[in-house]
Amino acid sequence: MTLMKLGSEETVNLLIAHRTEPPLQVERVVKVLDSTHTVEYLHKYLDGLFQKDPKAGGQYHQRQVELYATYDKEKLLPFLRSCTDIPLQKALQVCEKHNRYEEMVFLLARMGNPKAALELVIKKLEDVDKAIEFAMEEGDDDLWDALIHLSISNPKFVTGLLNNVGTHIDPTKLIQQIPEHTEIPNLGASLVKLLQDFQVQVNLREGCRKILVKDSHSLMEKLYKLQGSAVYIDGKLYVRTYIPLMQLHRCV
Repeated sequence: MTLMKLGSEETVNLLIAHRTEPPLQVERVVKVLDSTHTVEYLHKYLDGLFQKDPKAGGQYHQRQVELYATYDKEKLLPFLRSCTDIPLQKALQVCEKHNRYEEMVFLLARMGNPKAALELVIKKLEDVDKAIEFAMEEGDDDLWDALIHLSISNPKFVTGLLNNVGTHIDPTKLIQQIPEHTEIPNLGASLVKLLQDFQVQVNLREGCRKILVKDSHSLMEKLYKLQGSAVYIDGKLYVRTYIPLMQLHRCV
């Protein structure tokens, strides 16, 4: 403990480097640090251990959620992303207690509740860009509907949607739900951008459709030509007449 007070980082590195030696095994070090009311040192040790060897302190990962939320909030989300052995519901309860909304969004999505996660982004984080990014990542049409429903009463959010969702949803779905007499900042410019983005999406789809039709016709022509080529039957070569596919269509 004296070493910790003199230089916690150096002591942690020393303890981790010799963690396989009987006097300094992980379980023993954790027990000592946890029983001397030096929980912050315990956090530093477990954090360093996780960075060095994520599996070495696996039995303490659930405890680390609370430690990160208390002593090192910026590392909490990366820790949650890296761990697959943490009980999600318990981790969510810890994050709720500490008002860690970004972490709650991640956990709710991981638990299969993206709508609750989206609602947190809108109501607690109040970040329309993050909400749009979240909906894009999930790729769920129902989530886009929920995003519009939750945002439509907030003019700032409506502006954000108008500026960013033209390539992801039908713009009429958004425009039709805007309440009458709602004052929306930069509405004209936002509508122009929305329609331009949507038109770009339409043009891309039309271009892809034309390419697909052309490729399909080319492959059909190739198949028809192969089917009309010579074949051997009982040792004799038979040649079938080939009629170009377009000419065949005209004959029909």
